[in-house]
Amino acid sequence: MLRVIFLISVFFIGLSGLYGQVKRYYTLENGDFDKVNITLKATSNSCCIKPTINPNIVNVFGFEYNNEPTIYSTSALTERVEYLMINLNQSSNQKEMSLSDKFFSTSESDDNHWDLYLSKEKPMKLHLNYAIGDASVDLSNLPIERLKINTGSADVKVSYMEGRSNLVEMDTFYVKVDLGSLTVNKMNHSRAQIVIADVNFGALLMDYSNILETGSSVYASVGAGNLIIGLPASREIPVIINIRNSPLCHVKLPKNYRKKDKHVYTSESYRENAPNILSFDLDVVMGQIKFVDSK
Repeated sequence: MLRVIFLISVFFIGLSGLYGQVKRYYTLENGDFDKVNITLKATSNSCCIKPTINPNIVNVFGFEYNNEPTIYSTSALTERVEYLMINLNQSSNQKEMSLSDKFFSTSESDDNHWDLYLSKEKPMKLHLNYAIGDASVDLSNLPIERLKINTGSADVKVSYMEGRSNLVEMDTFYVKVDLGSLTVNKMNHSRAQIVIADVNFGALLMDYSNILETGSSVYASVGAGNLIIGLPASREIPVIINIRNSPLCHVKLPKNYRKKDKHVYTSESYRENAPNILSFDLDVVMGQIKFVDSK
């Protein structure tokens, strides 16, 4: 037993030496404001957003060798809103990396990992901008009023833990996927009234793993990319799909859907007065739209 404890200790000491110490770079305390608007810009290889029970609204952690982030915080007194801008790119007081630096840089500059912890103490609007790398966004049990995500060439995953939906109804969930990918698990947990998606050359996966409590409208435009929508196998969910496509694209509709009108399809349980209708208004030019069974 002592040998096992010794080996574990050696492992974590070695890991700490390899990746460096983690430190807190910024904290937004719970102050005299009602809401928070957060704008995040990140080009690091890895950036995670997680919920926390900490009473501080925002905590930013990173490795000790990370570049100092540029963070601005301002208050709108009349609106009682705190505006927070977090830039995790290379800070302005450091010289721009040369082309050779980018190719032959050390692992310390490459492994630029950040963790952002958000509290449920205040309603929030999030505007997340990712250029490259990987990003993980866990919004479980947070009060997100509006969410906007731009992926660039990054691969982004948004998730909710089972039974931990958004604490408030989200008015708009906007996503723009350029060359990267975006996966949204348990999309129904976002409680988004309106979803707007713009997919250029990348891929967007939206997984509706359960029946919606209230209705939601999805407006999506696909250029040459891929849009995959997962729907629960249960036929109880009322769905209507209005799709405009071209001969250059590929569309796969759900099984057993009825053709209601030209380019309009409905599920078996669809009723016009249903309170929790999931509606899709889709345009596709050269890409692909597929509806699949949610697992």
